[in-house]
Amino acid sequence: RRLNSSLKSGLRLYCFGYVERNEEMIKASDFCVFYYNEEYKPPLRKPSKNALFPYQPKSGTMLAYQYAKQKKKEIINLYE
Repeated sequence: RRLNSSLKSGLRLYCFGYVERNEEMIKASDFCVFYYNEEYKPPLRKPSKNALFPYQPKSGTMLAYQYAKQKKKEIINLYE
């Protein structure tokens, strides 16, 4: 069955809304505190039947950390 477009967009917002939320918090902050290991990568996902390669998901923490660096925020990384 195919999902209708409003349900698809709702699922996308549910799945990826945390990225937008994190970006808004970073924009409103003078500094950002993370616990982030730059060596960590989430496990590879099994490829779908149409995929040519396995999918390497991105860590939400990594996305927020990179966004904070891009915005030149002071970063406190508790992992270090």
